[in-house]
Amino acid sequence: MTLGSGQNRVELFNFGPAHTSGDTIVVFPAARTAHFADLFARKSLPNIMPADGGMILGHLHTLEQALATFKSVDTVITGQGMSLLTWKEFEEFVQMNHEFVTAAQAGIKAGKRADDVAAEISTALAQHYPGYTIAPAKAKENVALVYEEIYRSGHYVP
Repeated sequence: MTLGSGQNRVELFNFGPAHTSGDTIVVFPAARTAHFADLFARKSLPNIMPADGGMILGHLHTLEQALATFKSVDTVITGQGMSLLTWKEFEEFVQMNHEFVTAAQAGIKAGKRADDVAAEISTALAQHYPGYTIAPAKAKENVALVYEEIYRSGHYVP
């Protein structure tokens, strides 16, 4: 949806369930800026709220759709407007989330327990993404969400 025009134009995007079922990314084209709200709250594993319709696989889909769709964004406003980051930092965040989901899916395919996969992912991501908060409890929670969503739907993220 587009609101306004010219320098005052604002674009709203929703790519489906992610953090919740109603996440909207707000793009300010004239400022080359996007506000991701809690889709990208901070450099950490995402907070998914299944009770509010959130889906971890949908979260990754939304991030990847944003990456493919927004070609003229330089600045990213994170959740609650707590910080401004660069588009390159957003790309890194998307990559971290992709690696997380891919590793969780590989754990399912290998028949590993979710807790074991979460421990492996926490260690690997903490080493690969210094400056990120990779909390083991959040990794455990999010791996369980990946397992649950895949078992329920049978769909893997490519």
